[in-house]
Amino acid sequence: MATSAWMRGPSAMRLTEGLVSVLKEQRPEYLPTLLANYREHGVFQTQGASAVGGLVGFSNAKLGSSKTRFEGLCLLSMLVKDSSSDLFQQHCVSWLRSLQQVIQ
Repeated sequence: MATSAWMRGPSAMRLTEGLVSVLKEQRPEYLPTLLANYREHGVFQTQGASAVGGLVGFSNAKLGSSKTRFEGLCLLSMLVKDSSSDLFQQHCVSWLRSLQQVIQ
């Protein structure tokens, strides 16, 4: 519980900034570990709407390119597992369409 409270402050912000940095710099080798840490510390649930919206946007953009699909799929996995019901319902159709394009 103390870790969860600790991760709500500046540490959660730094972890989010690290995630965004990895996504912007296209460093897919770091993404699985970073996402695992992000999930382990429950950072996603503490993020505001703009941060979550940014992560959804990154996922959608990464899924749209064959060069960055791995990053998009990793991020989408976290979003599906950790998103609220409202966020999932809002984006599930577009996520399914993106997955359909990846499969084809």
